[in-house]
Amino acid sequence: NSATPLHSEAGELIGSVGLWTDVSRIKATERELAQAKATLESALRSMADGFLLRDVRDCVVTWNPRYLEIYEHLRGVLAPGVHVSRLAEEAARAWLPEGSEAERSAWIAWRKAQTVGDNGRFEQELPGGLRILVSESRIPDGGIVSVHHDITQARLAEQHMARAGGDEIA
Repeated sequence: NSATPLHSEAGELIGSVGLWTDVSRIKATERELAQAKATLESALRSMADGFLLRDVRDCVVTWNPRYLEIYEHLRGVLAPGVHVSRLAEEAARAWLPEGSEAERSAWIAWRKAQTVGDNGRFEQELPGGLRILVSESRIPDGGIVSVHHDITQARLAEQHMARAGGDEIA
């Protein structure tokens, strides 16, 4: 918004000319966008699964708190814009502390291969026995949504049932 005073030839103020812009629609859109962002953040916080969103360049966009609970070793590394290869390198160091560079490189190559298709699902066993089912899907803009579901209890129950079934046969 701006106004320019108009003066007579004698220098007296006789009026003004101005340009005003109605920004009410812009402000309403900004409020709607802020509300949508708050709703999304709330939904991500309430998820029982870990969530990671990467852009078309394979860089981190956002994640939820559960993702960091599962992958605590990423606390000092995970940030918007970090390339997923950096996360894989950190995971290889954390999960293969006594591993050689060749072993770590092989794990990184395996992990990268899991994402090659449009939709990937694989299980991952973490140090300490945690088993995670990872589901990755490409989204229309080329990014990747990655959901990390803890299946540890389900796998333990399956093992228990298999042992119990084996005992009955003997």
